[in-house]
Amino acid sequence: MEIQLWIVRPIDGEMRWIEIRTKIFYDNDGQPVRVAGVSIEAAESRQKFEAEYEARKKAEEQLRLSNLRLDTALNSMRQGLALYDSDTRLVLCNQRFQNMYGLSPETTKPGCTLRDLLFQRKAVGTFSGDPDQYIAELVDHRGVKTKVVELPDGRMIWVKSSPAPNGGWVSTHDDVTEQMRLKQERDRSQKFLNTIVENVPIPIFVKEASELRYVLVNRAGEKFCGISRAEIIGKRYMISSRRRKPI
Repeated sequence: MEIQLWIVRPIDGEMRWIEIRTKIFYDNDGQPVRVAGVSIEAAESRQKFEAEYEARKKAEEQLRLSNLRLDTALNSMRQGLALYDSDTRLVLCNQRFQNMYGLSPETTKPGCTLRDLLFQRKAVGTFSGDPDQYIAELVDHRGVKTKVVELPDGRMIWVKSSPAPNGGWVSTHDDVTEQMRLKQERDRSQKFLNTIVENVPIPIFVKEASELRYVLVNRAGEKFCGISRAEIIGKRYMISSRRRKPI
């Protein structure tokens, strides 16, 4: 039997690579009766071990730096990101994802399921739906799915789920609350403006600039021309039923 190991000499604290060779002697009944052994300093084996040790250290350092660069890139994203395997288990997520949903590093460790995460979100108040229904609607291993989800606190999150090469999927989460608020305000303003334009007693006609086609006619304009707006919109000119000439 051969054993190779590092030892530290008590005298000077120097590390030595030692090779121990032993042999066990047995009696006629097959029982061990004595052990003989010798230990030698294995210079050649030591050099090999040191070379392997340095190579392993270098590989570990390269892996550490790669992971550090990946973490830096992920945590610099404006969007939240989560990667899952084919069994809906979390592979990784970034800090933005954790902060967006009030989750801690302890509750977002690799290996936890999406269902577990949704129940954790329920506990902290950032999810109020049915976990199974949510998974069924957003997780599709065959194609991309997108949806705007409203959180209990009123925030609007745009979620995109895309298949990953390993059979899992990656989801990105973008807080679009401000964009949605501005869109709603714009829609309300447009609706208010349309109401005013439609009800003023003065004929209003609007053409787009490039091809000079009519894009808007109000009720007073229809009355003025004597034809419906359906006969006007999209045309470069119209024939007034009253004037019988192009306008």
